[in-house]
Amino acid sequence: MNVGRFFGAVVAVFVVRTGLNFLYYGLAMREKYEALMADYPGVFKEGIAGYIVTDLLFALVLVYLWAKAGAAFGTGAKGGAIGGLWIGVLVGVVGGLYQFFSYTFIAPADYAMDAVYQVVSVVIQGAVAGVVYKR
Repeated sequence: MNVGRFFGAVVAVFVVRTGLNFLYYGLAMREKYEALMADYPGVFKEGIAGYIVTDLLFALVLVYLWAKAGAAFGTGAKGGAIGGLWIGVLVGVVGGLYQFFSYTFIAPADYAMDAVYQVVSVVIQGAVAGVVYKR
């Protein structure tokens, strides 16, 4: 594994992931989450630093997986997008189902919208990892 390319890809994926999450959760979904917070006071935390650290952890794991197993999906942006698709399905669809079946306030449409966002977002992040890491 090339350490320089690894950390370069981690930084790139982290910036893209944090930016996409801000655009989606911080801006596009803001009103929805504010309404949920009003309906369920005390249930939600506002830990922006925790989200950013989690984005960094996700970037580290995604790029590590790409560096170790990315060749199975191909090279460059296309291979990264394919790998990202599978990880996105695990995170967005399978992981989201646990939340959907755990919380009464997650409506099917909200789950579906979030799952689609997660899959698309991780496809983009995988493509970035593929381009920057350059197998």
